[in-house]
Amino acid sequence: MRRKNLATLKALVLFAAGAAILLAGSAAGAAGPSKPLGLEERRRARLISHLKRLNRAEHWLLARKFFSRNRARQLKALGNCPPAENEWPWYLSSPHLENYTFTVEFLPVNMDGDPEEETLIVLRSDPNEVSYITFCLLDDEKRGRVPIASYSDLSRDHPSTFQLTDLTADGASELIIHTREGKPAQFVDAARIMKPGRNRHFELVWFGRLRDQLTWPATEIEGQKGATIARSEKWQAKLGLQFNGSANPVTIVLKGEREYTQILSRFNGDRHISQTSSQKIPFEERWRWDKKRFYFVRHPFFP
Repeated sequence: MRRKNLATLKALVLFAAGAAILLAGSAAGAAGPSKPLGLEERRRARLISHLKRLNRAEHWLLARKFFSRNRARQLKALGNCPPAENEWPWYLSSPHLENYTFTVEFLPVNMDGDPEEETLIVLRSDPNEVSYITFCLLDDEKRGRVPIASYSDLSRDHPSTFQLTDLTADGASELIIHTREGKPAQFVDAARIMKPGRNRHFELVWFGRLRDQLTWPATEIEGQKGATIARSEKWQAKLGLQFNGSANPVTIVLKGEREYTQILSRFNGDRHISQTSSQKIPFEERWRWDKKRFYFVRHPFFP
C-alpha cells in the first residue's frame, strides 16, 4: 500500500511540476526568444528529470530533498555524506545547492564484501572550469541504509570520471576516479583508487599520474662562467588493469613514455648560445594488491 501511495504521489508531483514548466515555457515563447530558466524553473526541471529515471521510493524521496526549496531539507539530504577527518572537505558548495546546478545518481553497489547491496550516491556539479564530485556510500537495507562514508574530489578544465570494479578479489567493488589537477599551464591528469577500509571510511589504496611535467630552475655549471643548465621531465601514461582470474586480485599496469629535456645556455663572446637535447624513454610499472598493508604495492621486477 505504501509503495502504491508513493507511486501515485510521484505521478501527481510529476504532472503538476511538468504543467508548471509547460506554462512557463508557453509564456516565455509568447513573449519572444527563449530565456535561460529561472531558479524555480530550473529546480522543477531538475527534479522532474531525476524522478523520471528513479524507480525506488527511497531514492525518489532523497531526490526531492536534494532539490527542495527548503535549505534545511537539502542539508538533511547531505547528512547521508558524513565527512571524515582523513577525507577532503565537502566540495559541492552552497551555490551549487542554492542554484540547483548539480545532478544526483543512485547506484546499487557491493563495496563491503557482504551479500547485501549498498547504495552509492554520486553528486556532480554542472561542468565548469572546476567540476566537483562527491560519493556517499549508504549501508544495505537490513542495516537501515545508514551512511557509511563519503569522498569528494574536484577536476579542472575537464569533468572527473569514475568506474566501479572488483580489483582485490574480495567480492567488493573499488572506486577508480580520474581527475585533472594543477594550473592551466601545467595540468596533471591523475587516477585514484578508493576502497572502504577496516574503519569503513574510504581509503586511498593507489594513486598514479597519467600526465605531468616537472621543471627545475636553471643552475650554473661549475667551472664554466656564465653557463647554466635547465632540466625538465614530461611523461604520459595509460592506466591498464590485468585481470588474473576471478579468485585473484588484478595487476595495475601503468605504461607510457618519459621525456627528459635539458637546455644548456652559455656565452660565446657576445653571443648567447642555447643547446637543447632530449631523450624519450618508455616505461612500464606494475602494482599488486597487498591485503595485509591494504594498498597496491609496486612490483619489484619492474623499473
